[in-house]
Amino acid sequence: MDPKYALGQRVKIITLIDGYGRPDPRQTKWVGRTGRVVKFYYVSAVEVWEKTLNPPDVYCYDIRLDDGGDIAPGIPEVGLEPE
Repeated sequence: MDPKYALGQRVKIITLIDGYGRPDPRQTKWVGRTGRVVKFYYVSAVEVWEKTLNPPDVYCYDIRLDDGGDIAPGIPEVGLEPE
């Protein structure tokens, strides 16, 4: 399995819905913001923090946000879209 996004690629953070149909509060503060991928890493299903998603193994990304340069850490691939 290859990562969907490359280092330096521009992305937008989108709402991540948990297994109960609720927006995940750990990502809500970054929804709608854009930035660039600065790091990505492979996470197995047993390591993923959101167990209600029942995820397959997935890549997570650290995103340097455009406004201010803060880092949004550990955003799962399903919580991003290309910009």
